[in-house]
Amino acid sequence: MEKTDILNQLSRSYQKLLEALKTPASQPLAIDGTIRRFECTYEIACETIIVFYEQCLNKGNSHNKCLREALKQGWLKNHEVWSALIESKSHASFAYSEQLAKDVYEAVKKNHHAFDNLISTCKGMTPQ
Repeated sequence: MEKTDILNQLSRSYQKLLEALKTPASQPLAIDGTIRRFECTYEIACETIIVFYEQCLNKGNSHNKCLREALKQGWLKNHEVWSALIESKSHASFAYSEQLAKDVYEAVKKNHHAFDNLISTCKGMTPQ
């Protein structure tokens, strides 16, 4: 996949996540919809990292391993924010309870800007 294509996908997915976050949590399906859009954005963010740093990553690594390697190498800033997103993705994928969903929602609401930072970083790496 071309760098500009994956970056455009990430930008569109992040915009959808922002739309979901504008929906009041009290609305039916707002939390579930936000979590779903977060999961999609997270997966595309991982693919973006793989495309932009493919020469530096081991082929076949899981998305979480790629993210952790990107953090370790300093390609992503704000280790705590990305660690919170990794943990939120893990919780969103493996268990469901109303409280856990609210916790994931709040973590996404607090840390979603990391995706915007990744988009900005990658835009700076693509020729204009």
